[in-house]
Amino acid sequence: MQLLEQTFHDARLEVVGGKIQVFTNQPRGVFAKILKEVPFKEVVIRDANLEDVFLKLTGRQLRE
Repeated sequence: MQLLEQTFHDARLEVVGGKIQVFTNQPRGVFAKILKEVPFKEVVIRDANLEDVFLKLTGRQLRE
């Protein structure tokens, strides 16, 4: 987690269950470099959707 905080200093990091979610405006290539250095068990990279925008604007979180 510390590496992610150092690399994405302007990002928002959330721990949900056993997952770390990184919300950033940086290009995907930056994250791909980190994946080469740190072996994560599973990684999903996706663009934001309307649900993400709603949660950011309302300050609410989804329950899993």
